[in-house]
Amino acid sequence: MNCRPIARLLAPVSLLSLLTPVALAQTGAPAAAPAQAASQPAAKPKKDTKPAIFDDRPLDDLIALTKGTDKVLIVKGTAVWCGPCKQMDRTTWIDPSVVSWFKEQGFAIAVDVDEQPELAQRLRISAMPTMIAFRDGQEFDRVLGYQSAPDMLKFVEAVKRGESSLTRLRREAGSRGEDGKPVDIQKRMALAAALLDQAKFDEGGEEIVWLWDNMVRLNPSMEAVRGSFFVHYVQQASDAHAPTARAFRERRDALAKQLRAGTGTWSTIDDWYSLSEALRDEDEILAWFDRIKLKDDSGPTLRRFADRLRPMLELRQRWTDMALLVRDPVAHAREDRRQHWTGVRVARSPLGAGANKDEAEALVSMMGEAYRQRVGRTFGGLLAAGRVADAEKFAEALVPEPAEGESDRAELIKDNALVRRALVEGALDIGQRLPTAGALLRGLLDRAEKDGADVSAVRTRLEDALKTPAKQ
Repeated sequence: MNCRPIARLLAPVSLLSLLTPVALAQTGAPAAAPAQAASQPAAKPKKDTKPAIFDDRPLDDLIALTKGTDKVLIVKGTAVWCGPCKQMDRTTWIDPSVVSWFKEQGFAIAVDVDEQPELAQRLRISAMPTMIAFRDGQEFDRVLGYQSAPDMLKFVEAVKRGESSLTRLRREAGSRGEDGKPVDIQKRMALAAALLDQAKFDEGGEEIVWLWDNMVRLNPSMEAVRGSFFVHYVQQASDAHAPTARAFRERRDALAKQLRAGTGTWSTIDDWYSLSEALRDEDEILAWFDRIKLKDDSGPTLRRFADRLRPMLELRQRWTDMALLVRDPVAHAREDRRQHWTGVRVARSPLGAGANKDEAEALVSMMGEAYRQRVGRTFGGLLAAGRVADAEKFAEALVPEPAEGESDRAELIKDNALVRRALVEGALDIGQRLPTAGALLRGLLDRAEKDGADVSAVRTRLEDALKTPAKQ
């Protein structure tokens, strides 16, 4: 599991994806970073004291100490907000066997990408945690993602004896079935990811194309993986390697031909959409959306791709089109709310950041900000589309009254107040058809204020907006 710069985590995507830096820290599952940042987080976890294993000497001095020796230097690319990095600090980097190994056979140094951006750029650190191994004064290998203590020892021992992770991964991945043996798709994916991470784009791109063509055929259970985070690998390879991009464009265009001919299936459109995303061809996706959005039978298709279409429509401020993704405002609101509170519970659990209260609450705060921004824009989009009654239903479903005696009733009341205020803020940000919903907007602020939210600034904005001619 690895994570990208945190500003990108606040894109308008499924809120459960915000959990991946911490909640999946020990799973080894890759996390695809959303492509568009919405804002900086309201808060970051506090900086922790780094484990004693990390050396304070300059990087170049430590590299020099490996020259002409069998000493190994590991540079850890990290960030204060990176969940897997913190998990390693609490486990791997204080493990007695790891500490003993480095005391006798090498050095370790931590590079914070925010505090040392120039050094991070020099080292080509783009995801965290990254472990870069130096041997005899030269970079020898690197691995990305959470590494347990046994994984770390396996890595450094291999570096010491001169075996790179790619050599090991090639051996473990085996053949592509030419010898009649079963193909391990997971290990071939690990090999492909490592090739891309080490900028070996000819081989890595070819491996990614082969996996796209064959992974579901050889292992049908990989269908969901192929249409989700594997798309990130396709994008990474296509961005960096023109032949790979060309190969995937040919496949995408062949799928489009099937769809135009009316011979496509759900699988065809899923693949076409995924490849269009990977090739960053948003104009093509939006042209398709415009062709189908008002058709009577488009409901199932729009529901299927709603979470993926939404960021593009938001970025282009196509608010009325975004409202088309909300066919049932009550069901939509309940699902948004369910996802948010599921995420909160996971973040506070041992699976998430629950072992560190500060981290857990910082993550919950970030998730709450993203959630409120998301529902505010949905609400504002419904108003922009002239769907005032649906906007009211959406708001009511988002903020059900907590039951008397409910254990977290005080937190729910406070959260509902913040959500009500955020709905008005979302409507003001979009700024369309506000006078038609004046009573609804004032009522939301009145209730938010009653439940403890500070609404004075938002109320001033609202009253000023209601005095101006309606923006269509």
